[in-house]
Amino acid sequence: MVRPYLGTHVVAEVWAAAKRGAKRPIDHVRRCTTGLLWGLLVGEVVALMWLNFRLASSAGITLLVITLLLLAALASPWWLWRDPKPGPGADVVARVLGTDESSGVRTYKKSRGKMAVFLPVVVRPVAEQDGSADFRTVVAAHGKNDGSFHESAPGTLMALRQIERGYGELENSPEVSPEQQELIDKLARRPKLMANNPPVLPFKTGSLERSDWVDQLEWWGGIAAGVAAGIGLVILCGNFA
Repeated sequence: MVRPYLGTHVVAEVWAAAKRGAKRPIDHVRRCTTGLLWGLLVGEVVALMWLNFRLASSAGITLLVITLLLLAALASPWWLWRDPKPGPGADVVARVLGTDESSGVRTYKKSRGKMAVFLPVVVRPVAEQDGSADFRTVVAAHGKNDGSFHESAPGTLMALRQIERGYGELENSPEVSPEQQELIDKLARRPKLMANNPPVLPFKTGSLERSDWVDQLEWWGGIAAGVAAGIGLVILCGNFA
């Protein structure tokens, strides 16, 4: 029998492998230009308040026109390059893996009424039962924060849905399909049919997500440059009033 236990810091290891940065060329461009856009607006607001700039003037109209043109240019990477539509999802069966991490370490949301804990799982799509599409990921188990919450034990089989093929995000299935129930029964009888350590699928990331110092520099550097440009633009328009 396959033990549904890997030990060590499984959730942290899976999370680190799945959390990949947004590194397409368009992602770099979007981070820089979006930072510039927000910085420009902040800089202009600060300068308008600081200089008591009169918007109801020829200088104000000039500033408005230039600002709108700049905003359109900075926003263009979002509407000139459209991201592809999400691909199809898939019905899957997930098995909870064991980990040495405590529930407290894996708890990412906790309030008076609710809590959520990450669980490491190994997953098999029902349409590809030969094991070629098996993957590992983490799922969030939600419950009441009143002492009655008990997370699923290692080895528990769950019918879930992969939101998009090729990515590790899962969601609850509205209902258990006959194919999922058949696979659950098969894996319950023969756990060795699904190994515990297939590859980790990445999470889907957005262009503005930042994973390293380069991403942070693009974002915060863009904001700083935008603030300076916004202040300078207001001063320039004011001088030509």
